[in-house]
Amino acid sequence: KLDSLFFSNEVSIKTGDIKRDERINRLVERTNFIKSLRKAFKIAEIEGDSCIKVYKDGASAFSPIHAFKVVDESNTSNTRAIVLYEYLTTDVGINQKRITHIRFEVHQPNSIFEQVFEYLGDRVGKPVRYWYSGRWIPRSGREYTTGLDMPLVQWLSLNEEADGIYGQSTFLDFKDIIFALESRLSSELWV
Repeated sequence: KLDSLFFSNEVSIKTGDIKRDERINRLVERTNFIKSLRKAFKIAEIEGDSCIKVYKDGASAFSPIHAFKVVDESNTSNTRAIVLYEYLTTDVGINQKRITHIRFEVHQPNSIFEQVFEYLGDRVGKPVRYWYSGRWIPRSGREYTTGLDMPLVQWLSLNEEADGIYGQSTFLDFKDIIFALESRLSSELWV
């Protein structure tokens, strides 16, 4: 219902400059940004948080299960960076992979920094040089300048007031009721 409330009408972006509005709305349409925004909103409803990563040709919404915020110690509502990480695997046999490395991507205003480390199962090891997606990432990491005064990853939180940093699912209030109903239904079907 919340999704329908927010996205039932066509979304229009107004900046006060008609020419700029036309360019922005063409870009939004070409990149399917509203579709990604809607997906991010749905994920945030379920999980409490979601992220949108903007690319040259579009945007993608994703669950922040492999992401975290870096906040200002004295003002937790000030997000200084968003860190994404992914486990990298190596083939160790037929249809068998093992996690051997972990890649970090730090998004800040005007820059993205990436670096790969050894993954030792319970901890992060030393930085390494790594071939990733058609390019080498040096041991010292690589920084990219974006030219934008905001990070290319935006964080969406619902009910952030719960802990001040991360959101809370809108389903949390009736989660226990649903669990009890599912348990009862399972028991009755079994009998």
